[in-house]
Amino acid sequence: MSTVTAPVGLATSNAARLKFLRFVLFAAAVGHLVVGLSFWFAPELAVEEILAWGPASGWTTILGSYDLSVAFALLLAFRDPLHNLGIVRFVGFLLVLHAGTHAYYTAFGDSPPRFWFVISYLAATGIVLLWLASAVQKSET
Repeated sequence: MSTVTAPVGLATSNAARLKFLRFVLFAAAVGHLVVGLSFWFAPELAVEEILAWGPASGWTTILGSYDLSVAFALLLAFRDPLHNLGIVRFVGFLLVLHAGTHAYYTAFGDSPPRFWFVISYLAATGIVLLWLASAVQKSET
């Protein structure tokens, strides 16, 4: 009975991709956790520093719930990325969609120009998660 093993370079690069995926998952989870908690417990600060739209109200806690849910999903995937690639892909898609929505309202609506930083973070993180989910899966199967 023979055992098939991956070439050393492939195994090493897959290990590096997996390590990077875990780093991205953790960093994004912390970011969403901080933003989500700020929407709940310091909405005036969150609105002034993050949104710059109108007074804080019930919608800030709704946004906080969204960010906390994303953080929870990212932390679930962080625990075992290879068995949670569906979560990784979902969050990647969600972040790209979120970035696109912000980009539209920044380009054509009333969002402040400083939102391009947020848009860049969301789009880059989403694209990296989608890429890593595909790269890790391909080398694992």
